[in-house]
Amino acid sequence: MQSSFEGFITLQNANVFVKRFGSKGPDLIFIHGGPGWDHSYFLPFVLPLASNFKLIFFDLRDCGRSFSKKSENRLNTTFVDACTEDLFELLQKLELKNVDILGFSFGGRVAMRFAELNPNYIHRLILASTTYSSDYKELLNSKDQYKELMTPEALDRINQLWRRTGDQSGSITRELASETLKFNIHKHMYLDIASKVLQGILFNDLWGAGYSTEKNQLLSKRDYVSR
Repeated sequence: MQSSFEGFITLQNANVFVKRFGSKGPDLIFIHGGPGWDHSYFLPFVLPLASNFKLIFFDLRDCGRSFSKKSENRLNTTFVDACTEDLFELLQKLELKNVDILGFSFGGRVAMRFAELNPNYIHRLILASTTYSSDYKELLNSKDQYKELMTPEALDRINQLWRRTGDQSGSITRELASETLKFNIHKHMYLDIASKVLQGILFNDLWGAGYSTEKNQLLSKRDYVSR
């Protein structure tokens, strides 16, 4: 495949939207967070890396512009595992191996699962704003800054959003992203910039509708410290 590409790549169980550019250096693959987000929030900030890396972005299945095939019926496969399988097949389609992978937030869970199953495909693994341990909530609650921001009122607003049923318009995920932004941006001088980036993301409500099911929650508690 040519060094610059933007479009869909057909996999066995999904059609994945991919953006690839940069003509020299190692291949660096970005896995976005969510699920229910897309890859676009990376772009304003990592573009300078294109002078030293070949950058590859893609939307996880059923996120952004990617979609799984309707004929697929795999009730025993978790969403993390399905995304991991997609990534493995995508690398094969792109004829890539020994790549650098950056997993952000939920994308970090996918990246760690991929590394666990396919270590020979990874040169360097970068984990950003993700959870490597099942006790991350206890760690968060021990932080003074987090306790100061996560007031009972803020927690109640977030829980109310979680209890709402999504209509796949992405409105709930967008609202959750906006409501929790101040917890996720450590330097609040950048909150305005982050808010503008959120406006361009193709959200859907997959997070509440799909990832919060019991089987995925069980996998999300996988502890990668020993691994």
